[in-house]
Amino acid sequence: MNIDLLDRALAQITEYPETWDQSVWWNVDDCGSTGCLAGWVCELGGAENHRGTTAGALLEIAGDHPMWAASNTLDALRLWRNVLAGERVDMPGADLTEANLDGADLYDAYLAGANLRGAILTEAELAGADLTGADLSGANLVGADLDGADLEGAELT
Repeated sequence: MNIDLLDRALAQITEYPETWDQSVWWNVDDCGSTGCLAGWVCELGGAENHRGTTAGALLEIAGDHPMWAASNTLDALRLWRNVLAGERVDMPGADLTEANLDGADLYDAYLAGANLRGAILTEAELAGADLTGADLSGANLVGADLDGADLEGAELT
């Protein structure tokens, strides 16, 4: 995984959010360029003619996790970046609505007050995570390890 390239793509869409559209691979028009995270990874990574880039070519550039297809909020993309880099997730109040965090290692994560409404957390490692006051309404927690997780005040309906 090329974390530096991922960081550059995240910086691009953070600084210029109007250039990020997770539903579009890559688009160039009179208003400029827009694309999903994968499109920006290809663009910033120097992939030639990335509009026709295959999934295999993208994997060589960005690694082997489909986070860009499974994350519909910038916070979810940032969370996956930390997970893939092996760094602790410290994102209180994050918007992770309907994010696919399937299998994510969120051991000892700090997600107090995060919006995880409708998130997919199947097989996620949440042991020791601080989820105080988090909204987990409708979240799929099948197989998730919640051993020692702080769920005080969390919405679990």
